[in-house]
Amino acid sequence: MSPFQTRVISRAVRSHSIFRQSTQGPAFRRYAHGHAEHQEIPFSTENKKALAAKCVAYMGTGFMIPFIAVYYTLTKNKGKGDN
Repeated sequence: MSPFQTRVISRAVRSHSIFRQSTQGPAFRRYAHGHAEHQEIPFSTENKKALAAKCVAYMGTGFMIPFIAVYYTLTKNKGKGDN
């Protein structure tokens, strides 16, 4: 192997290792939060009825918005004639 090839290979290996070290920094570290217990959701699940009501209200609102928009669109021209 010629000295030129050795130099090129050694530069490639060094540049790759520097690049690899710089990209494996904080991106792969686990996030440590201040919760004492493992709580994966940001709300309480102690009261099951309240949780069910909140879920129904949250999901029901999001599900009903397109239907309300269609109803509004269809009924806004009902009183007007076809001129």
